[in-house]
Amino acid sequence: DTVDDLTRAEILAFDRGMLEPLRAMGAPLTHANLPIATSNHLVQWALCRAGLGLCFMMEDVGDAEPSVARIPAVLPPVTVPLWLTTHREVHTSRRLRAVFDLLAEGLQRPDASATPR
Repeated sequence: DTVDDLTRAEILAFDRGMLEPLRAMGAPLTHANLPIATSNHLVQWALCRAGLGLCFMMEDVGDAEPSVARIPAVLPPVTVPLWLTTHREVHTSRRLRAVFDLLAEGLQRPDASATPR
């Protein structure tokens, strides 16, 4: 329930480089708190679902998985850049353009998980 509780946590990391940004956010972590590192997000998620440690997950995905539980927020949310890319056909296909525009509009909303109207 507190930042100090993180000292006992085992965090499934994307890489060992996560330690310094987490420390900068106020987490009192050491390398011992990151026993497993994998750049494969699916492997990390499977390890988390198996109960082998904590991991960072999008709220929508984590909340939909009954085998995991959200922990109390003791640090600010982790934000990551999001890129929306497309095939060059977006310039010539109305269908692709419509989908692209809908995605771009939805991702710009403050609550991107909200259902488009």
